[in-house]
Amino acid sequence: MFFQERIAERMGEPRRDSLFSPAAKVGVLLAFSFLVCARLPEAVIQGRFWAEEGRVYFRAAAEQPWFDALATVHLGYLNLTASFGTLAAYYLMPMASAPHLTMLLALLVQCLPVIVLINSRDAWLQDGRPLAFAIVVIAFAPAALETWLTTISSQHHLTLAAALILSLETQAGVTLAGYGAILVLAALSGPGTWMLLPFFLARAVIERNRARTWLLICIAAGTTIAVLFLVPSDRSVGMSPLLLGAIIFQKHLAISLLPFSQAIAIGRSLTEQFASGEHPLWPTILSICAFSLLCSAAIRTRSTAAIWLIIAGATLAGGGYLGALNEKLRLLNPEDGGRYAFAPQALFSIACAQIAYRSSPGLKAFLTVLLGYVVLIQVVDLPRGKEFDRGPNWPAEVSHFQRGETHVLMIWPSGWAFFLSNPISR
Repeated sequence: MFFQERIAERMGEPRRDSLFSPAAKVGVLLAFSFLVCARLPEAVIQGRFWAEEGRVYFRAAAEQPWFDALATVHLGYLNLTASFGTLAAYYLMPMASAPHLTMLLALLVQCLPVIVLINSRDAWLQDGRPLAFAIVVIAFAPAALETWLTTISSQHHLTLAAALILSLETQAGVTLAGYGAILVLAALSGPGTWMLLPFFLARAVIERNRARTWLLICIAAGTTIAVLFLVPSDRSVGMSPLLLGAIIFQKHLAISLLPFSQAIAIGRSLTEQFASGEHPLWPTILSICAFSLLCSAAIRTRSTAAIWLIIAGATLAGGGYLGALNEKLRLLNPEDGGRYAFAPQALFSIACAQIAYRSSPGLKAFLTVLLGYVVLIQVVDLPRGKEFDRGPNWPAEVSHFQRGETHVLMIWPSGWAFFLSNPISR
């Protein structure tokens, strides 16, 4: 069976069509959207711009010609999702309601990884249990609320969608064209997707079919255009291997297997040790052991998708942490830098789901219990801090601005604001 599957891949022949009806797919997307919105209820009801979404992109939309605002470069790269989303919100919505449109667009982007999963032709995703687990781990991703319902962080959800397109079976027709569009948008919205380009090239060379070639062309085209806007920034790249190993332990083991309060306590302890010049070895050893076990299980069970998911997750995790804007020690705190861990965490978890599906009955039972425990930990410990679901009332801020009482509009998180002088007439 394995060799038949590999021959089908080489010939570009998908194994099977999705077994889920259009109505079932719509139901899944609605349920996922509800779970996403339920994590930030006050933000959804009130509407909010998050950080640079308001300070940089919405301000640019309000004060610059639309083509200049669309090409806004922040932190050295183009973020087309944020610039387009805020432009649409400024020109199409009353100013007091503008954040609701950016949040809607961000929600649509957050649904893209789920759309890739439910449209997959992979046999293991036709089983409701692995598919449900994959969707749940995305919806309940721990410490990832800074990426929730905001166009500036849509890039991380697009990167996840791109990694899934890389790892799963190729599509055909309109779906394949849509996946190409996702890859172009992902590459134009942030540098995370760029790191996946070599692996799209590798799969195109290995499988030698038109679908993989098309996907390679799309991500290469988007990356090429994005690089034309690239401005070298002052962010530092690199850290000691032991610090990287400790960060990986925190972001992908402690946060998955321990209650959130315990993961935070371990993070504080590790931060103090590294800050004082100590370099504990045990987190790196545990990270290497866990990663080795995961890779070994994927190879032993011949889980092709899992192997690619692991490769993509490891690349995104390593590249993200090494190039993080944050002070590197702060990444030891599970609550800090969740945007860098979101896509890798989801990819590793989904890889575990395929490994469990292809395992022997005994190992499958063990992995099922383990993955159920991981989901339970994430559900019980869903952190919803005030900084993510509390903030200034945007309609009230707009009301003060429109009455001429102020030119400073407060946005979320608390303490963020931007000055708006002479908006362009809409």
